[in-house]
Parts: sequence; structure tokens; C-alpha cells
Amino acid sequence: MRDHRQAILRPVPRNVRSAPDASSDDVDCPHVSSPPCPALPRKLLLLAAGQQGLLTIAQCDAHGVDRGRRARLVAAGTLRRVARGIVDTCGTGIAGRIAAREYDHVRLWKVWLAQLLAGPGSVALGQAALVVAGLHGVPWQFVPEMAYLNGRYGRSAEHVVIRQVDLGDRHFERNGLRYTEPERALAQAVPTLDRRTAIAVIDSARYRGVVDAAGLVRARELARGHRGSVRAAPWWDEVGQAVRAVVVGS
Repeated sequence: MRDHRQAILRPVPRNVRSAPDASSDDVDCPHVSSPPCPALPRKLLLLAAGQQGLLTIAQCDAHGVDRGRRARLVAAGTLRRVARGIVDTCGTGIAGRIAAREYDHVRLWKVWLAQLLAGPGSVALGQAALVVAGLHGVPWQFVPEMAYLNGRYGRSAEHVVIRQVDLGDRHFERNGLRYTEPERALAQAVPTLDRRTAIAVIDSARYRGVVDAAGLVRARELARGHRGSVRAAPWWDEVGQAVRAVVVGS
């Protein structure tokens, strides 16, 4: 696996707490000040910071935070249960992030939750993959779709939809998240969006250099046969016309 166009893609904005003091093994959660919350191991908080604040129960166990300690941390507001086997270290919860309009964080939080729920070998598809690739315009209300590298069956849950699809021969990894190639992700996502959003996403892909003109042609071809692809077919042309107009006028 390799990062997709590392020289082009810019880091996706994050909104996570700063790293805890390296001089302490256990640090207090900075989101909760009253009453004081029990400490979490420093290494566990560092792991959570790389996962948009999320942790699996297995990760907690591996760092000495067992079931009893987790229950006390939940009661203190240090941890929040967000799904089966997953806890959140952010005191405001996802609702607080939405209220604060931290939508870039919300999108990545959703993809991380989906990947942690899906487990090893899972790869983000469609809108989720476009979020990981750093594109703008993806609605924050989406439910991430994932598939497995070996094509195996998986059960969908409240926060993730598992698909059995052809991932092609390429997939990428960025900041710990695995995702299908951007052309294939566009083909999967565009037919599911409304016109205005779809055009914004396609335009973002071109503007940020994630795909070139040939990549858009390939994405459009890959989209054929997807539900909604006939309705979405003219939208690819609208972006192409806008690009050609800029070239002619420059």
C-alpha cells in the first residue's frame, strides 16, 4: 500500500486535543474540569488522538483500562460509549462537535468509527473514501461504506454499511485510514449525491489534484451501472465544461 499523491494531498484538518505531557504516564482528560476525571494512560490518549478521539475496547484492555475502570471513566465523563466495543475520549461527544460546526472533524470521526467497527482488512468506499482523500463538499451526515480486501461478507451496523464490491487492484492509506482509489470512490459517490453536491465534490477532486481530466473520464466510466448513474451522467459534463472554460479564458 502507498499514500495517494502525497505531494499533492494536503493534511486533512483535525480537531483533537493536544498531546498530553510526556512526563506523565497517566494524564487527566482536558475536556472535563469539574468534577476531576480519572486519568487515562498517556499512550492510550496518544492512540486516541490519531483516531479522532476513538478507542476500541481491545485497545483499552491492552493499555490496562479494563471493564471496571472504563465504567468509572464513563461515569466521570472521561469516556463516552458511542457504539458496541467503541468509546470516545472527547467530553463533548459528537453532538458537541456538530454544534460547534467542526464538520471536517465530524466526517473523519465517522470514517474512523466505521473502520474500527469493520475491523482489519476494511477499506473505505464512496463518500468515506473521498473524505479520507481530503476532498471538500462531502455532506457530514453521510453513513460510511466499507468493504473488505478479500471480498468477504460483513454485517452492516448503525454507523457503517458493509458492501461486497470489487476494490480493483489499488487501494491507499492515509493517516491510518484505508480507502479505495479516488476515481473508483467518485464513481461510487457521485450517483448517490444531489446535483449541487456532486458537482462540488468533482470540482474539489480536480482543484486539489486528486484526479486529472483522464481520471474523471475513468470515474465516469466506472460509475456506469451504479444506481443513480443515469441521473448523474450530465453532471460530469458540467464540471468538464467549467474546466474547459477556464482553460480557454486563461
